[in-house]
Amino acid sequence: MNKLLVYLCICFLLIGFSHQGSAQKVNQRTLYLQAHTAFENRDYTTAFQYISQLKRVYKNEDYLRLKILSHFNMVNLQFNLTDYQTIVSLKEDVDYYLNNFSIAPDDEIKTISSRLEGPAFEPFNAYMTKGNQRYHFKDYKNALMWFEKADSIQPENTIAKLFIARIYRQDDEEVKDYEKSFALYKGLAEQGNAEAQNNLAWMYTNGKGVDANPEKGIEWNLKAAEEGNLNAQYIIATHYVKGEYLPKNDSLAFHWHQQAALRGYQFSQLELADMYYHGAGVETNQIAAVEWYNKAADLGNLRAKYILGWIYENGRGADQDMDLAMQWYEQAAEGGNTGALYALARIYDCGTYGINKNDQLAETFYIKAAELGHLESQNQLGVKYAFGNGVENDKDQALYWLEKAADQGSNMALNNLATIYLMGDLVEKDEEKAKYYIQKPVQEQYEPALLNNALMYAQGTGYEKDEIKAFHLIKALADQDNARAIYRLAFFYEKGTGTAQNTVKAKTYFEKAAALGNPVAYINISQIYEKQGNMEMAKVYLQKGIDQGVSGAKHLYGRMYYEGKSVKQSYKEALRWNNSSGCAGGIFDRALQHYHGKGTAPDTDKALKLVKELIETNENFVKELYSNVSEGGEIHTLYPNYAVDALAFFTFLNEEFDLDLE
Repeated sequence: MNKLLVYLCICFLLIGFSHQGSAQKVNQRTLYLQAHTAFENRDYTTAFQYISQLKRVYKNEDYLRLKILSHFNMVNLQFNLTDYQTIVSLKEDVDYYLNNFSIAPDDEIKTISSRLEGPAFEPFNAYMTKGNQRYHFKDYKNALMWFEKADSIQPENTIAKLFIARIYRQDDEEVKDYEKSFALYKGLAEQGNAEAQNNLAWMYTNGKGVDANPEKGIEWNLKAAEEGNLNAQYIIATHYVKGEYLPKNDSLAFHWHQQAALRGYQFSQLELADMYYHGAGVETNQIAAVEWYNKAADLGNLRAKYILGWIYENGRGADQDMDLAMQWYEQAAEGGNTGALYALARIYDCGTYGINKNDQLAETFYIKAAELGHLESQNQLGVKYAFGNGVENDKDQALYWLEKAADQGSNMALNNLATIYLMGDLVEKDEEKAKYYIQKPVQEQYEPALLNNALMYAQGTGYEKDEIKAFHLIKALADQDNARAIYRLAFFYEKGTGTAQNTVKAKTYFEKAAALGNPVAYINISQIYEKQGNMEMAKVYLQKGIDQGVSGAKHLYGRMYYEGKSVKQSYKEALRWNNSSGCAGGIFDRALQHYHGKGTAPDTDKALKLVKELIETNENFVKELYSNVSEGGEIHTLYPNYAVDALAFFTFLNEEFDLDLE
């Protein structure tokens, strides 16, 4: 009986152990399958965690193989090592596998074994790689830790020390220590390390970690340059160009830029190109300049690409080639070069050199450049939105961009803001704001603002009216050959504003203005002669205006035919001239002729359409014209028949558009 009980107990114990062993096998197999699934999903960290829990991993070829593959991929792809022992452990597993499994070793394991023997998995290189990775992500604290580990393994290797010194220079409170950086650079510099010499020069020049001593900085820059440091050669050349800390010497500047440029330093290549182009420190050689601009551009230098665009656009240094110009501008613009963005905007804005005008592209490029802080683009956008030049009028956008440019100190933008508040078209007229915006540019003798300021005195806007002061201010500008001031001065003499009336001087100054590129002045001379009753000379100057493409001159010629003044009256001829004129006066007179049926069949709808467009874009012109054709107005006096028809038309228009004409 006792023997039977003992036997039964033993059987139960054996059955229990059998179930326990079976459970362990299931658990081990499950872990392996989970690890395998994670590996297939490229989740190597999870795969490694599962497989590392297997107790029999070194007794099963598949288990150990999966552990090695998971571990290697985790280390190789993520480089997630916390200590070099990670690599050592991986190597041990590989060696164990190759020595204990498979007569013909697995190719993948053999490849891993070969790679683990390579330089990338040596301790120093592993730590340097990890440090570089952290440095790239500006994780300077951890980068410093890895570089210090590398330095502890190979203290004689200067690379880690240079990185450590560089980290101490960073503007990061966790690591910044200029004194330590200075000490490291000084030690390496004294051993002849050119990079350390160049950085030590920077610290002396800027007083970082040591009292500022630019002269000492230049000494170290020169040593680094002589040792072949490209940045030092560039810096020395720049000092020679500017005459800063070194005597100005373009020849030596050329020498050092050439040394760096020949070894592929793009910034010196750019400067060398500039020196060849402008003949600074070397004989002018635009062919050589273009070659060096191309070299710098090929290395990705955006300014070189922009300059090449300018050269090919203007044919200055190479034959004009708009295809090449656009290619270089577009490449520079893609990299964010504001000069290139502005150039593209300007070309599309004007439709020059056979490039079709494209307001949408112009606006796009202006905006891109403006958002990057380009002053001219900000100002251009402001003006375009203010006056609807190729875009819809937008008060908010106009003020926004002009304010942006003004905040950067742009006198042009400040003057434009003053003009906007003086005119009162886009915003409510505000003389005090106009006066506020114009102060700085006037103080800095910005000529357009000086002219505006003079006109404010003449009109009594923002100041007490003082025509004499206005005259002298404009005369002073005109004496400096300011074309706009010369044109305005002619009006002062014609009207006798702030000075004695003098039509001879008025004509003289109008002639000067025309010669300086303002052909509208020919119309003014023509009108002076017309008032004096000299219609032959009036027609001569109108013809000069027409020859110079002044649309207003064509319109006035049409009015002479309408009136029959000094020419045989012909409504058809008047309409021909008005049709060829795109100015506001020509558009109104076309509408007038369609309304009255003079020179064409009566067409009230067409007349209304023309005037409606005119009112939408230039309502002030319409009201000023009404004043001039009314009794006592200049046109009423010179063109009485035209004035009668115009007044009848205005009566009709006032009812249609509620123009509030008085």
